[in-house]
Amino acid sequence: MGLRRALLAGATVLCVLPCTAQAGGIAAEDHAFPVPAKDTSAVQSGIAPNGYAIVAWSEAVSDTQHQLDVSVRPPGGDWSAPTPMGLTDKILILRAAAINNDGAAAVAWEEAINTTNLLYVSTRSAGGSFTTPEVVDNEEAGGVGVDASGQVTLLYDVEGVGPGNGAFVNTAPAGSPITTASAHRLGTTGCRNAGLVENAAGDALAGLNCSGAGFALRHNGTWTESSLFFNSSTNCPGFSSSTVFTVGGLGIDATGHAAAVVERSDRTSDCGIFMTQKDSLLLATVVGGAMAAGPTIAESGTSFGFGFPPNDVEVPSIGVGGGQVVVGWFAADSSGFNAKPVARVYGSNGTAGPGPIESIDGSAPALGFGNLAVSETGSTLYAWAQSLNGKATVHVASRPPAGPFGAAGQASDGSSDVLNTSTHLDALGDGIVTFLQQDGTPYRAHARGFDATPPQLTSVTIPPTAVVGTAAPFAAQAFDLWGPVTFGWDFGDGTATGPTPSHVFSGAGAHPVTVTATDSAGNTSSQTASIAVAPGAAPKAVAPVLSKLSLTHRTFRVGKAATAISAQKRKKKVPTGTTIRFTLDRAGSVAIRSARALPGRKSGKRCVKPVKRLSHAKRCTRFVNAGALTRKAKTGRNNVAFSGRIGKRALARGNYRLTVVPSVPGARGKSKQTTFKIVR
Repeated sequence: MGLRRALLAGATVLCVLPCTAQAGGIAAEDHAFPVPAKDTSAVQSGIAPNGYAIVAWSEAVSDTQHQLDVSVRPPGGDWSAPTPMGLTDKILILRAAAINNDGAAAVAWEEAINTTNLLYVSTRSAGGSFTTPEVVDNEEAGGVGVDASGQVTLLYDVEGVGPGNGAFVNTAPAGSPITTASAHRLGTTGCRNAGLVENAAGDALAGLNCSGAGFALRHNGTWTESSLFFNSSTNCPGFSSSTVFTVGGLGIDATGHAAAVVERSDRTSDCGIFMTQKDSLLLATVVGGAMAAGPTIAESGTSFGFGFPPNDVEVPSIGVGGGQVVVGWFAADSSGFNAKPVARVYGSNGTAGPGPIESIDGSAPALGFGNLAVSETGSTLYAWAQSLNGKATVHVASRPPAGPFGAAGQASDGSSDVLNTSTHLDALGDGIVTFLQQDGTPYRAHARGFDATPPQLTSVTIPPTAVVGTAAPFAAQAFDLWGPVTFGWDFGDGTATGPTPSHVFSGAGAHPVTVTATDSAGNTSSQTASIAVAPGAAPKAVAPVLSKLSLTHRTFRVGKAATAISAQKRKKKVPTGTTIRFTLDRAGSVAIRSARALPGRKSGKRCVKPVKRLSHAKRCTRFVNAGALTRKAKTGRNNVAFSGRIGKRALARGNYRLTVVPSVPGARGKSKQTTFKIVR
């Protein structure tokens, strides 16, 4: 099981609430590879079922020299620094690139020398480096594929005349020589290859142009060839006609179901200036283990003269997955111009009748670069170039397995023209869109991710218990092919963001906690778990602070009423009662204690009641408890009346020490003291 499929399965188990995926969209990062020294002329890309990606581009490093650059990206990782190879002073033609789940890869290109080409190929094993390019004289590459085991298949032509020419395939382990491997001929002498597609199991479909359109299908290591569409012609004088078939696109799914689209062009001429032309697209699918001719997908009207046919059909592409065959092409208007992308779907791996022709985007004419890809689940991604504000821009539209296509979105930034648009999808429907964009003067390669699947929550930590008032830690990690991933948390009584938040719950009980991971395309997945929150310990009380203790009168007579009643003021020299004044920093209560000062004698460190045996001991003053009052106190300044009575009992004449002790529930503050004197 691949990494991403394992992660997806794990996330399905983790999600208590449904993991939801939106329709998918362009990922945030538009990765621009380094600016070339002079210019970039072509780009090719590939993607493995688990999302391992490869991009190759041809770069002019000077006015006379060119080289190939290759970069790879593991699932959820970063693009590698470009690997340069194949420096040449010839014209470099990039043909194909492929990669598997482990990162084993291959890339093929040509050097054009006068009327002949030299084929070059370089491969790398999983975790290895690309090999020194191998060269085979006088050959042309059509495609490369890498299966799950790391076996590389190279499809190429041997040009020229004689029994040694035609289309061939070589197979060898990635990282080892492939041009010296045993070659297998496909088709008859003179066949030219028209591309190769291969799945992880090693099943492959090769297109062959052999005086018509044919195919070679490999299943379980055995090639089966089919010559399906044969060219025909009649020659002047008098009248001439021709029917020409060419392979227009190839597709194969994970289980070996293959399909192809064939372009047919019918022309007639009176051997003078009168001429007619009609174009058609035909379907080929697997029947009985071999490719077989299928129905007409679409056809144009007939043109008269040298113009394009009305409602012309052009730039076809095809993909297979989820039991469906999806064919895309550009459909022109009645003038033969203003072509726009359309698609048609065939069920039962192409053997069922066609669905309707779907118009994908009608906002502007397509500009000649376009192709589609289909995932193992049957989702489709179509990319093409069209004009926007006078610039050629890349647009994409996606289709879920049950259709239809959604609204088109923009993959390039629209700041400058683009070339060579292409797209590929992995098994789960995430993909890559590559193109060349004219950034400044030179064109350079860009890769933009298409993110169809939600982030996979690979690790979520929600503690089973927490305590009110104490911060509880949470954590989450997620995998996403293109990223970046952001995290949002809902605790029921608050929210947070980030991968490692903490939260303080305000109430006890069971709290559902949900974490949501969101990727740059807006796809989301969530996980919910319950946390039991226990009541917290009562907060420790803070002791009050008493200050500014004083008495309005420190010498006074005892009043006639109990202290609960304010002391009466009389026009006498000695006042009756007093008022105790103090300040508290918070509301609470105070204990007001009175202790009478009496003579005593020292007994050790204590001052005790005089007795005969201590008659010679040092005199001292002892304080005898005379009673206490308790009163409520407010924050700030307080005035407490004291008549000299404890309840109804009047204090005797004499000197007293007054102690005021502040308190709140659970805490007692520091006391303050003063003195007073009771007189008659």
